[in-house]
Amino acid sequence: MQDKTLWQRLMYASRDVPFLAGVLIVAVLLGLAVLGPEIAPRNPFFHDRIQIIEGEPQRAPFEPGDTYILGTDVNGVDLLSLVLYGARTTVTIALSATVLRIMVGFLAGVLAGWWADSWFDGAVQALIQLFAAVPALILAVILILAFGIRSGPMAFIFALAFTGWGEVAQIIRSHVLSIRQKDYVEGAYAIGVEPLEILSRHVLPNLLGVLLSMAALEAGQSMLLLGELGFVQIFLDGGGLIAGDGGVADAAFARIPEWGAMLGSTWRYFRTYPWLPGLPALLFAVSIFGFNIFGFGLQRFVNRGRFYPSGISILRFLAAMAAALLGIQFLISQLSPESKYDEYSSGFDVLRAWRDTAFLANPALEGRYPGSEGRSIAASRIASVYEEAELTPLRTGSYYQVYSTLVGTITADSELQILDGSDIVFTFNDTFGYHPFYPVSTEPAHELGQLRLVGSTAAIPGSMIQEGLYLVVERDDFEAAILIVPDDAFKDLQHPEAYYAPASFLNSVPVFQITESSAGEILEAAGLDLADLQKQVFIEGKQINNLLNLSAEVQYGMTYTAIPAVNVIGYMPGTDIRIQTQRILVAVPYTGLVPLNGRIYPGADEHASAAAVMLEVIRLWREEGYQPLRTVVFAAFDQSGGRYFIEDPPLGDLEQTWTVVMVEGVGAGDEALARLGTASYLERMFDQSAHTMGARTQSFDDYDFFFERSAWWGYSIPSRQNFSGLVITRPGDELSGTPEDTRYHLDLDQIEEAGETLAHFLMVLSSQ
Repeated sequence: MQDKTLWQRLMYASRDVPFLAGVLIVAVLLGLAVLGPEIAPRNPFFHDRIQIIEGEPQRAPFEPGDTYILGTDVNGVDLLSLVLYGARTTVTIALSATVLRIMVGFLAGVLAGWWADSWFDGAVQALIQLFAAVPALILAVILILAFGIRSGPMAFIFALAFTGWGEVAQIIRSHVLSIRQKDYVEGAYAIGVEPLEILSRHVLPNLLGVLLSMAALEAGQSMLLLGELGFVQIFLDGGGLIAGDGGVADAAFARIPEWGAMLGSTWRYFRTYPWLPGLPALLFAVSIFGFNIFGFGLQRFVNRGRFYPSGISILRFLAAMAAALLGIQFLISQLSPESKYDEYSSGFDVLRAWRDTAFLANPALEGRYPGSEGRSIAASRIASVYEEAELTPLRTGSYYQVYSTLVGTITADSELQILDGSDIVFTFNDTFGYHPFYPVSTEPAHELGQLRLVGSTAAIPGSMIQEGLYLVVERDDFEAAILIVPDDAFKDLQHPEAYYAPASFLNSVPVFQITESSAGEILEAAGLDLADLQKQVFIEGKQINNLLNLSAEVQYGMTYTAIPAVNVIGYMPGTDIRIQTQRILVAVPYTGLVPLNGRIYPGADEHASAAAVMLEVIRLWREEGYQPLRTVVFAAFDQSGGRYFIEDPPLGDLEQTWTVVMVEGVGAGDEALARLGTASYLERMFDQSAHTMGARTQSFDDYDFFFERSAWWGYSIPSRQNFSGLVITRPGDELSGTPEDTRYHLDLDQIEEAGETLAHFLMVLSSQ
């Protein structure tokens, strides 16, 4: 019989109505996969169970109508948007699994058929029988749970691929066995053509038509299995759970829009709200039908005449497979919610962040020092952004956590002398001062006591000594402590006029601070080595309590006045009730230093830039409709505010799991953002977000930050057992904390870089 030309076969195909219908359905599916998210009318990640419909408050689900063409699910999510977003995920998984299934089955079938009755053929046949013995749905469930249902789309792709490769391998093997009997293959052997060349020239080209039609049919099988998996509650990422209210039951939701997830979370409503499961069921039915009639039509199209693909070789075939795998990898990277976070984070508006920074650093606010009118104006600005973004306030109905702090003023020159017997060994009058967290309110005094070395990794009961390495001056009726701080951090701990502390920490124990180099000299005079002692305390966890053969004479004087202080706190409740109590605290300082001798410390980088970045992240989340799975608490701390946050928790029990993200000084300094975490996974996650947003990171080795510098505004959270923490900063700004720290020395690019990275990191952290 004479072969049909390509034109004749196309004319025949134009009269094949089922084939044309299949082409149309497949084309629409591919179009939805490509354009669906772009044309979706609403954000499918936004849940709103109570809405105003036609002027009346109503509870979801909403029936199809003018407001929602296809209605909503029980969480108030627009079904049309879910369908359009879910098309990309569903079709990509089905087609990716089909490609992988075809590739594995094709390779196994070709090799098994070419070397029939070999050990390899026997092994392939045994594997096919093994996989065929387990029903496809059960096998897919087992594989997905083994890979990890929350590990992403790849678990579903591999599961769907390995449940159907055996059928493909059997069909390909039978075709290869048939082709091997052809006269042209026997003739090629007879003239001495190499087996690989025969396979390349005579076998592979004759399998291409079979592969094309089989791929369409297998895509339908993949879609069918996806629907079945959704029906038994096995869908992408496992979904989440939203708490019910007002007598309404808890509701499941899909973290990643996908048709199987839509079916799995709604089929129980088929009696009360039939459009909920009916829509995804219809989509699966039409898709499977379309792929099947397209595949059968393609098979008829190929069989109307011999199909002669040209130039096919093993190398080209392998190149095509590699390209297909790369394409799958790219498509999968676009499916997870994290892929949207890149787009969301890129919307960080640096100009708005700059305006917030300029407002907070305005000289009219006089540095926003505690108790000042400028601080009150700054707090109001922050609270207004919270309100505009609809953050949930505290239980009092306000964003303000009001407490008292103390401002201290030096009334006598400080002096510290170390004595060996009656001989003065060291005198310090310019490298130490009152530590801001253990203030003393007293008239000028002059005291003498024995020197004791105390080192601990935990608080000592009945003592003012906390974690750290201290020198303690003691006698029966007097005690003072000397805190050892790093040389390069010492200057950052001082302000010559005022010190702050929460009222509850006021005691009669003066605390001085000296540099590590000074402490090393003192301990050397006592026959001890500071580095070795620090290793024993901080690395080996030993307790040290040694009375030294030295004494100390101290002179001091300071008075304190109580002033009001305000933390500004709001939060976004987590949407998944299973993990919403795993809270994330995003904390920034917003107050600054007291003016000195008429000079204002504007604090543009420290700390206005961090506060402005946090505020813009809040706006960005609200505008993009992002809803975290975990509760995210945003806190702008006044002086000692972090400590008061722990002493009097405004959100209830602090024994929940917390992750603390501290941000400070990100608008000027080094090009690379610095991070220091109490957990390595936080550092890796932050580095990944920075890399995604095109930012560079560096390690931050100032481990005393958690216990010293951060304590300037009251952080002790990371030291708690249930807490993990990450500090984000940009070191190297020499103007930070000086009168020259104005908005004009900040770098807009650095603010934008920090804001985009922080927004992305927090979205990833709060959604996993």
